[in-house]
Amino acid sequence: MSPANVLPIAPPQSDTEKQPLTYQPLLYPVLKTQPENFRMNKITEIEKQIADEAAHYRHVAKKYKKAHSVVHGSAIGLGSISAELSTAGLATSLADIGIIVGAPLTAIGALCGVSSTGLMAASKRLEAKVAKHEKIWTLAVDKRD
Repeated sequence: MSPANVLPIAPPQSDTEKQPLTYQPLLYPVLKTQPENFRMNKITEIEKQIADEAAHYRHVAKKYKKAHSVVHGSAIGLGSISAELSTAGLATSLADIGIIVGAPLTAIGALCGVSSTGLMAASKRLEAKVAKHEKIWTLAVDKRD
C-alpha cells in the first residue's frame, strides 16, 4: 500500500506550526513574581501595609479630634448659657411678680448646667481617645521610618 492512499492521522500543519504540540505538566509552579525580586516585593508590600496602618490611625485621630472640639465647644456654650439663665432667673425672682418668670429661667439654666457637665465628661473621654490614637499613629510612623 502506498503512502499516498493512506489518510493522515492529524490535519496538515501550516507553515507556522512546524513542531507538534506536546502537553507536559510543569514540574515547578509558575511564580507570580520573579525569584530575584521576591524579597524586594515583600519589603514593598510590608511597607505599604505599615503606611496604610499609619494613615488609618491618623484618619481616626482626626475624626476624634473633630468630635472632641464640637463636644467641648457645646459644653462651654451650655455652661455659659446656664450661668446667664441662672443669674437672670435669680434676679427676676427677687422682684414681686418675677417668680413666675424666674423659676422657669432657673430651671432651664439648671438643665443647661447638667447638660454641660455631661458634655464635659464626654469631652474628656474623647480627649483620651484622641491622645491614644495620636500615640498609635506616631508609633506607626516611627515603625515605618
